[in-house]
Amino acid sequence: MKFKLTAPPSLEVHAENIIFLFVRDANGAGVAGAHVKVWAGPPPTGQPPYFVDDVPFRATSSSGKLEYTTLNGAMPDSRDYWTQVIDASGAALSDPVQFHFPKGSTLWITAILQGTEASAPGGGNVTINLDWDPRLDAQLVTRELATVAAGQAYWKLIRAKFLPEGNGAEDAQGRVNIYYTTLNENGQPIVGQRVWNEWPGDRASKLTEDGGTTNFNMTTDSTSDPTAGRPGPHSGYVDGLPSDKVKGMGLPLHRHVCYELTWRKTIHGGAPVVANSSITGKISNALPGTQVALVSDTLNKTATPDGTGEYGFTQLPAGTYSISITNAGVVKSGIALDGNNTARVDFAFPTQSLEGAILSHAQQFRWMPINDQAALYRFAQQNNLGYPQTDEFDATFNGEAYVGQVYNLGIVYVKKGDWGNIKWLKKP
Repeated sequence: MKFKLTAPPSLEVHAENIIFLFVRDANGAGVAGAHVKVWAGPPPTGQPPYFVDDVPFRATSSSGKLEYTTLNGAMPDSRDYWTQVIDASGAALSDPVQFHFPKGSTLWITAILQGTEASAPGGGNVTINLDWDPRLDAQLVTRELATVAAGQAYWKLIRAKFLPEGNGAEDAQGRVNIYYTTLNENGQPIVGQRVWNEWPGDRASKLTEDGGTTNFNMTTDSTSDPTAGRPGPHSGYVDGLPSDKVKGMGLPLHRHVCYELTWRKTIHGGAPVVANSSITGKISNALPGTQVALVSDTLNKTATPDGTGEYGFTQLPAGTYSISITNAGVVKSGIALDGNNTARVDFAFPTQSLEGAILSHAQQFRWMPINDQAALYRFAQQNNLGYPQTDEFDATFNGEAYVGQVYNLGIVYVKKGDWGNIKWLKKP
């Protein structure tokens, strides 16, 4: 098969069920417009398939991503969906990839299919790891390698393509853009990564958007003249780490052309950083709206526990992480991941009775002392007269609002809105 699954699909708990399929070439660059067949079933009951797609295939985005929502909310029963890359005739280019959604699940399931054949070398000094369009050489476009030491992370250019003037599928179609794509160590798009477009005397930056892409327009003064040995004025590179730079891009004799560039975060002299670690766990007795936050020096993610309290973070690179929970703060720090191992962090909010919650709130106030030997106090007791020792205070239990007040004979409380159901408890 042309495309192979790089690892078992990864899972993240969210509020809905979504398939994410990334189709990559052998260098890890996204394959735009790949044809993907989607189907599902049959369910465990053996009835006919519960989903037959109404189109023969779905195409991947410019970054090589297919996103398909199977169901908003929890799965009513156990379901299996499948995807398969096919060619224009419908012949299989990959084995079917299974996405299993258990009953009650709310999962994002991600799978990556990668090409099995490496790209051929381009012109000049381009290495086997770079998919370099040889037509760029004729345009006097060159690559300037980043200066990095062995073991250092940097932005490696893995794909550079020239789209000439014309209206075909592989032509510029009237556009005059330089397109940037950034991928992480695992070959997945990075959103929010700053990239630069540089020209003599100035430069401009943008942040990558959905699919890890963004683009810059070339203006009328961006002309080049390859026949006269004059390259274009534009250079492109990625921010934050040493970066390979593409130089000499422009509009040859004012013709409308485009350039497509892809960088991948890579370790110099070694394989890309492995990011297959995960942290999962269960939050018990949590209030509605509780979220779990994952923090490291390079990552900051949040997840919402599902109906059973389970949460998960997957495809994590090596690093030291901490887990924080709403209304609990940091519950675990110093979680060491090596890029392949897993960790589990469970947390249970303490259970408390309504009476215990009211007492806990009441004890936050200073109660006015009572002289139980005084004649007036004895008279009040004999005549069942209460004496307030605090103002009214607010309390919350299981997400519902209560109001209470301390009297010398006990603590009186009531659920807001349920004023006809006032209760009291004895002071300790």
